Amino acid sequence: MRPRTFILAAVLISSALAGAAMVSAQSPDERVERRRTVGDWLVEYVAENDGGLVVRMSREGGGFRLRYHEAFWRGNYGPARSVTTALGDCGGGGEESGVDASPTLEAAELRRRFAEHLATCGAEGREIAAALAYLEQAFAIASIWVAEAEATTDAEATAIAAYGEDNMAMEVNAAEEPGWTNSFEPEEAKRR
Repeated sequence: MRPRTFILAAVLISSALAGAAMVSAQSPDERVERRRTVGDWLVEYVAENDGGLVVRMSREGGGFRLRYHEAFWRGNYGPARSVTTALGDCGGGGEESGVDASPTLEAAELRRRFAEHLATCGAEGREIAAALAYLEQAFAIASIWVAEAEATTDAEATAIAAYGEDNMAMEVNAAEEPGWTNSFEPEEAKRR
């Protein structure tokens, strides 16, 4: 095997192993409903067992980790968003949620944040450009899934609120009927 062919094979194998490690990181409290790979980016649409929906976009390789996610849950007052970067022992980024989160995150802003974090950690221009290759294409998928997760969560919250209103109206109407009680006591206990 020629040295160049050997190096290419080693790079391809290590990329496949890194992708397998990212895929196997699924928690037992979640179910990956959709997964796409764009370049070396992994984009996932995840349903959590508590009813939350999360869209994740991540990339690892060359000593760096880039992660972006948007999480929605019917009890929150907005999405929880996280943009984090690590290069070796250096990291940056954080989480924003609710009223602190901008309504949407654009690909250009995500690119700016990742690039800024990588530069702060000492990455050079070409390293940053290579790490961020295909970001816009992966983000295009993630943004569609984010919109779906947000719409699904909003619809669920609306349905829950409507269900509560319907039940309250039934209890008020029933309370006006003679002999009605809002008690869970057995019938014979009520007669005593």
